[in-house]
Amino acid sequence: MKITALPCLCADVFVETGEIRPGGEELNFAAHASRFEGIEVSLIGA
Repeated sequence: MKITALPCLCADVFVETGEIRPGGEELNFAAHASRFEGIEVSLIGA
């Protein structure tokens, strides 16, 4: 299985600190999925 993540299309917003960081849920999912055998992960725009 191949997964392509587009992390710059989403961001994590930390209301308490006023920070906005690129990444978001798709980057988290791709990082986690890359641990499993048979899964190839690519990032675009990272």
